[in-house]
Amino acid sequence: MNAQPLTIAISYDPIRVTGRFELRGPPGNSAWDRLLARAIGDQADTTVTIDAIELPWPKALGLLRDFGSRNQQQLLNFRFLPEGEAVERVKRFADEVRRARAAKDSLTLSMGKDEILRRLKLAGFTRRELKAFQLRDIERLLALPHGANFSVPGAGKTTVTFALHLLTRQSNQHLFVVGPRAAFPAWKDIVNECIGSDVPLDRSRSPFWKAVLKISTICFEAELPASS
Repeated sequence: MNAQPLTIAISYDPIRVTGRFELRGPPGNSAWDRLLARAIGDQADTTVTIDAIELPWPKALGLLRDFGSRNQQQLLNFRFLPEGEAVERVKRFADEVRRARAAKDSLTLSMGKDEILRRLKLAGFTRRELKAFQLRDIERLLALPHGANFSVPGAGKTTVTFALHLLTRQSNQHLFVVGPRAAFPAWKDIVNECIGSDVPLDRSRSPFWKAVLKISTICFEAELPASS
């Protein structure tokens, strides 16, 4: 007769934005040992005891992705038990993982090339003509809940990302860009390089602000356009 599966509870701390895995049963289960080994390997921002693991929520989701499949839980004879706010967050993450995996091999494009170009034109994207491979990338990224573009330097990743923002943005939604200083000029100029001059924009100041990360302070500086 098979032993009862071990329960590992999962909770979410909204203040610290961390996830906590708590052993509900005697130690020694191979599933718990594997979770401990992974958490100890990460070390940074992770607290580990004999019966609990606390780590940043993104890392907690990474553990769930790697160990949370039904087959994995059955094989190692354990089950994850989300509690409180973690229930909805884990469910939403599991749905996103399933959609991403389903789209990996058979993308269902939500917008064709002609529709992409039509909508971009309506948004004022008329100064720059997208290349075929950029349109291809936009089609694929639009079909995914989350995506990444690892094209080579000079392939127009900034243009593709800006076009995606124009196609998917909602009311009162803003684009937040994180990057090295070398990327600032491209983002500073992207609007004027892509959006037609007849589109009503407040061109008295740049549409992007620069956040400069220092050792202990984040200073916000307005990036003003160069005088002509």
